[in-house]
Amino acid sequence: MATTTNYSFDKPTVGGNEDTWGTLLNGNWDALDALLGGVSSTEFAILDGATVTTDELNILDGVTATTAELNILNGVTATTAELNYVSGVTGAIQAQLDAKYETETQDQADWEAGTETTESLVSPAKIKAAIDAISVGGKPTALIIDKLASPTDVALTAATWNTAYLTVTSIDAGYTLSSNAVTVPAGTYYAEFSIPVACNKSDKINAAVVRLRNVTAGTTAVLGQSAAIGDWQCLNMHGAGQFTVASSSALSLEIWVNESSAYQRRFTDASDASGEEQIFAMLKLWEL
Repeated sequence: MATTTNYSFDKPTVGGNEDTWGTLLNGNWDALDALLGGVSSTEFAILDGATVTTDELNILDGVTATTAELNILNGVTATTAELNYVSGVTGAIQAQLDAKYETETQDQADWEAGTETTESLVSPAKIKAAIDAISVGGKPTALIIDKLASPTDVALTAATWNTAYLTVTSIDAGYTLSSNAVTVPAGTYYAEFSIPVACNKSDKINAAVVRLRNVTAGTTAVLGQSAAIGDWQCLNMHGAGQFTVASSSALSLEIWVNESSAYQRRFTDASDASGEEQIFAMLKLWEL
């Protein structure tokens, strides 16, 4: 008796195997049933029209992905080249980008102060310091002057430091002006000042000196010009320089002369003739 090639189903002999055909056929059906297992007709119908090849089906060999995992690819429009951009990635890309961002950034206050990273080379504080080191320009932080409509002569005492009058804050930075002294907060400043000194008789002043004084600290902030003044002459004496105060300090302009014939205010007819007020001592401050 012969059998089928693939599954060895029994093939009853035509004209033979009397009274055994039923047993042989039943055995074949049982074997076929066992081979097909629980596959339903619906599942068989899925294969209807399938053109997939063995090689194509073998691509799935070893796949352990779930339906949900395969569905992640649903809607993906990235090309092969675009997907290859992540070749070699060994960690979470977003986490690495976030870490890089945190490394390259810093607190705004630290950046403005120029205290962190290479960005401090161009921080606002460094740029300001570079400009200040070159020159002082623009409008001063404060302008304090001795200005009045009807001045009277004010004599200077010889051989001692005389405080120059300062009466008006023309440009107000919030500094306090009191008793001819301006109080400034701690910081570094650049100052320019001028004080008129007049000789009031047929004599001369052999020595006159002006300065900007830190009254609070008892030190000279900026030393101004020294000069000799001829008889009946008036000279505007100047000073300029940079200084630093460690704490809030009162500043005043001072004059020293060796003759009692000197004046810091010398009344002229300018106000009567021009209709304008008169200005004498002047102090400009730039806060650096």
